Amino acid sequence: MLMENERDNLIARAKREQVYEYLLTNTDLALPEALSTRQTERAIQRRLIELQQQGVPESDIAAHSDELRTSAKEDVARDLRLSFILAKVAEQLEIGVTDEEVNTAIAQIARRYNRRFDRVRDELQNGGLLDQLAEQIRQDKCVAQLLADAKIVEVKEADPDQADKKD
Repeated sequence: MLMENERDNLIARAKREQVYEYLLTNTDLALPEALSTRQTERAIQRRLIELQQQGVPESDIAAHSDELRTSAKEDVARDLRLSFILAKVAEQLEIGVTDEEVNTAIAQIARRYNRRFDRVRDELQNGGLLDQLAEQIRQDKCVAQLLADAKIVEVKEADPDQADKKD
């Protein structure tokens, strides 16, 4: 049962990533430079703090700072583009998020961590994360709707033995 759930989660994640890649590849969208730069700096600062919290030596962090900066810039640009695209998709599909959906998500988080609903909600509110949670729910609903309307084609991997025979 656990392995089946894990398999199903992997399949769902792969489908979601395929939708993301399709949207990113097939949508022409330039990001405002100021927004992208500001978001990149925030992402870099978050990653630096995460590394410090993990106990990574300062010398290692400094040695990889250029890679960190490049990676953060690419990730932020991708995430921002995807966020703008999905916002437009949500608008076109008239997808919104209700308070009940947000509360259900908070309740799920509270159950997972064996915590009280009101404490989890307060922490999210105080951390300014309730809007992000609602946005994530909206994006998930967009992807679910796109997948529901999509024609899903199973692609079989090429048999390596067959490829060798063709040569």
